[in-house]
Amino acid sequence: MIKSIEQELQKAVDDQIFPNAELIVSQDNKIEVHTKVGQGSQTYFDLASLTKPLCTALCIAKLHEQNKLNIEQTVDEFLPTKTLQRIPLTQLLNHTSGLRDWYPFYKKRVNETKPDTQKNKTEIIEMILNDNSLQTGEPKTVYSDLGYIILGQIIELVTKQSLDQAFQDLIATPLELKDTFFNPLDFPKSADPILFYPSEESESRKRTLQGEVMDDNCFAMGGVCGHAGLFGTATDIHKILLELKQAQLGQSAFLKNETFKTFCLPDENRKSRQFYFTLGFDTPTQGLSQSGSQMSPQTIGHLGFSGTSFWWDLQKNTWIILLTNRCYPDRKNFKISDFRPQFHDFILKTLSQ
Repeated sequence: MIKSIEQELQKAVDDQIFPNAELIVSQDNKIEVHTKVGQGSQTYFDLASLTKPLCTALCIAKLHEQNKLNIEQTVDEFLPTKTLQRIPLTQLLNHTSGLRDWYPFYKKRVNETKPDTQKNKTEIIEMILNDNSLQTGEPKTVYSDLGYIILGQIIELVTKQSLDQAFQDLIATPLELKDTFFNPLDFPKSADPILFYPSEESESRKRTLQGEVMDDNCFAMGGVCGHAGLFGTATDIHKILLELKQAQLGQSAFLKNETFKTFCLPDENRKSRQFYFTLGFDTPTQGLSQSGSQMSPQTIGHLGFSGTSFWWDLQKNTWIILLTNRCYPDRKNFKISDFRPQFHDFILKTLSQ
């Protein structure tokens, strides 16, 4: 069983779907498969948008649980804003705030030799809070980096710490995560660049990105943001999911069962063909999901643009963590979009044999 899954993953490398991958398959809290494929012996992947659930949403969950904020509070209770005055944090968390998905804030800053990242960050946040053009004007679900940039700033205001330090104190230290961290542009670095899988041959920065966040907006803001910037390993993500499973059972000292339900559980009445996020996690959209066709509607997870993902079927208590650097050398390589759902289906069918 394990060998056949490893062979499929190796075949993806041979077919140039991605150059490197780390896979963990867990069933009933036990690792059934843990393997790495590809050349090189690096350790850390750019987790990209996995930052949203694993850092930002979990930090908000902890602060909500500690009564340091309430997720029904509106953005203007934390930050002066013209466009997000009546928007509660819940709508930023589940992508229903009306904010656009993305905007190339970095373009004016891409050729700076020594970028003033704090100035960039202040200007970008100011734009999101006050520029009407960054609003879609629609109440429907629109997956948005912009909302999570604002959530990251709110975490910093509430904790009076940088987001990377808040993540360390609220999440990484309690869960004993040794290999999940931000790698800010300002020294000291969190780890030697040689330990990171290369993520892209960047056209904008004219160099190979290795140990340097790929997301250009995050880079312009210093490498630490609510929407991107986290680096890590499948092993540490497995640790996080194990603890969330304990929270689901009401047996976690880290997170209360009620908090787990609030942030993680999908609405059982959700429409399966519509995009739907919990307060931090994606769920499968029927016919479109990268989770494949074998996972139940009670599944949560997330994707990262760099080629990272995790999907956890709460009903089957099975999760698949797949980390790759599919953008190296070219971010226009989207072969993973066809491979991943088929691979997930193959894994789940193999496990059931």
